[in-house]
Amino acid sequence: PSLNDYDYYSSDYLEQTGTYADSLNSWKSIDSTKATSELVEFVEVTALNAPVHKNVWATSAAYLNWLTNRPQACDAWIAQAEKGASGIIEKQLKIIKALRKVTSIEKMSSRDEQEIMEWLKDFRTYGMQGFPLRIEATERFIRHRMAEVYLKNKNTLMAELSESHYDKYLSDSVLIQEMVDFMNSKTRTPFQQFLVETYPVKLHQLYEVQAVSRMYAYDFEGALVYFLKDSTSGEALLLGNPFNARKVDCHDCDHQLVQKVKYSKLHFTRKMIEIRNKAMQSTDAQEQAVNAMLYASGLYNMTWYGNARIVSSTVVNWNYMDTFHYNTYDNEPRNRSPYYQCEEAQRWFLRAMSLSSEKEFKAKCAWMAAKCEHNIWLEKDYPNEAEDDFRSGIYFNLMKVSFADTKYYQEVIRECGYFCTYLTPGNPVCVKNK
Repeated sequence: PSLNDYDYYSSDYLEQTGTYADSLNSWKSIDSTKATSELVEFVEVTALNAPVHKNVWATSAAYLNWLTNRPQACDAWIAQAEKGASGIIEKQLKIIKALRKVTSIEKMSSRDEQEIMEWLKDFRTYGMQGFPLRIEATERFIRHRMAEVYLKNKNTLMAELSESHYDKYLSDSVLIQEMVDFMNSKTRTPFQQFLVETYPVKLHQLYEVQAVSRMYAYDFEGALVYFLKDSTSGEALLLGNPFNARKVDCHDCDHQLVQKVKYSKLHFTRKMIEIRNKAMQSTDAQEQAVNAMLYASGLYNMTWYGNARIVSSTVVNWNYMDTFHYNTYDNEPRNRSPYYQCEEAQRWFLRAMSLSSEKEFKAKCAWMAAKCEHNIWLEKDYPNEAEDDFRSGIYFNLMKVSFADTKYYQEVIRECGYFCTYLTPGNPVCVKNK
């Protein structure tokens, strides 16, 4: 089989430019260049005629013949080099034999899998034994080749376990469940067990991925089921109180506040179930309203705009560190993820407002709905209307028309430059944080 770019050097270097990268790229034509042929010929002649270190030269000849896709010559030189080989030469020859074998496999048999497992376990001991060999690069190559073979034979799960791309693979809920089921299987072979043990994502992390996915589908009962499958899932602490509802978002401010209760993802999930049930089942309208407001605040703070966006973080999802999206709004992926959507939070803020008869409370609900409305505009329309800092909407107007006589209304004017500007365009007093 022909060898691709990855086979010659680590993918870590693919984006490098300059002399070093150029020298690496020169290997792309290794099996057709005159220089390579001359090098192989030189090493082979030396291996035959050198008075000393014959197995060193023979090992080099074996490796070069493997690189240049000459398997029979590679085998012959391996046999030659093995005569009297010991120490680092013996170890290097085992690596070359493994590389030679793995590139010849077209369909993985149980015998091949067992042999590969023994190689990889053995190679991992070389560093501890003081042999300075490129065992990490060797394992990367072998795993890459394994993945190629499994993919060719349409076994995507074994391909993923061989060479992980979990940030993409585990974005599919069906594939996640397939991986979970495989990790829970009691009938794995020793080779499969080895791959599971060396896979970078563990079972409890998969449960958390599934739980968080349910949280952003607003199915907190479903999320709780997944969190409870492992005692270490959902234990990460949130940085702020997820039930705070600020007039102006300030994550750092919330994170610096003393928290009487520290919420983990699991604790937060349980609390969301509790307060939503109270909002739905209480016989007292104001109690319903307060719990609906708390539930809405939890939904809001789970989004990019809230103080608990770390809820979204899992081993395969780092949205809460999304600095690219923070600096630009001109990208589509934002609109496809509930992490950036405030519609559900807005619906619950409006529900809370409708349930209450207390004007100050209703003003707070209306303002939070206005914040949601602004965020929805940012996600959907702002990229095409970049000349506007903000777009006033239904709930800016509702604040002005219905709640101008509240204390909360005056507090909003003092804190929010957008709303102040909406009421008195061009007023320099509205510019905040000078």
